Amino acid sequence: MIQFEKVSYKLREPIITARGKISTRVGYFIRIRDHDNSGEGEILPLPGWSSVPYQDLEKELENISRGINFVPSDEVRSGINMANWNLKALQIGAPLWSVLGGASNSIKVNGLIGGIAVKEFPESLERLQRDGYSVIKVKLGFSDDFEKIKLLSEVLSSSQKVRLDPNGMWSLGEASERLEYATKTLGERLEYVEDPVSTLDELFHLRKMVSVPIAADDLIRKKGALEYGLQNKLMDYAVVKPSLIGGIDDTLKIAKETQSNGIQVVISSTYDGPVGLRTWCHLAAYVSPDLAHGLGTAVFIDDKGMGPLVPTDGKISLT
Repeated sequence: MIQFEKVSYKLREPIITARGKISTRVGYFIRIRDHDNSGEGEILPLPGWSSVPYQDLEKELENISRGINFVPSDEVRSGINMANWNLKALQIGAPLWSVLGGASNSIKVNGLIGGIAVKEFPESLERLQRDGYSVIKVKLGFSDDFEKIKLLSEVLSSSQKVRLDPNGMWSLGEASERLEYATKTLGERLEYVEDPVSTLDELFHLRKMVSVPIAADDLIRKKGALEYGLQNKLMDYAVVKPSLIGGIDDTLKIAKETQSNGIQVVISSTYDGPVGLRTWCHLAAYVSPDLAHGLGTAVFIDDKGMGPLVPTDGKISLT
């Protein structure tokens, strides 16, 4: 039996990205029952990233409840897939990371700085350092990008890494200019830049212009994009948001394909609620146990269920 329940989560403070502001997360909680066990799932479309708007979810979930055959959205598939895997873990009596085949009960995560004003930037950066993050991700794509990169170069230690993420908002020329500056000022502390431009064609040309490691996220989600990216060696990292691509099973397929081509896989949150974030943490512990993942987002969600998922010294322990 499958049940759906509306849920909403408020962020403690809005996250500013080059695509807009994220202040709430609204969607559905899923429960799939099997005798004494019930697996939990979650569907929280993220405006600007998701393929399905929230208002279309109710119709999809109604069709599922009535047993109507249709092709569900990736977000709905992800939520149901999540619930089924969590149910399987309960039935087996083992943590999900172990059921998936992992050997680690903790993951490393990056700290995150959204698109805040430059005057607020040093304080946020120093706070993440005090909290023990060795990898910090910074949202760029604004007029003050150079200033923020400069501040990073002045504050980060030689052992810390930074990930730059303009969310595809740079033109080819802007990307080349900013990444040349970042390479010069940050050196080996620059781990990668994520989605520096908006198209794979631009990324193809950018790869010939700069030597910065590239991570692809939105750029490889469309049909055929991942294959094109792998064929042309356009990235060094694949950033995967399981909630947007169908869930655990689809993520495992992508991880297998990319890792077999020498590409590292980073699992990333869409500012998920407690059920989704916990599930993706278990998945990350199996897929890439040695990388820092974009899953340190519990601190942004105002919900007591997030407590166990708040990182300590840049790590999340799993049960």
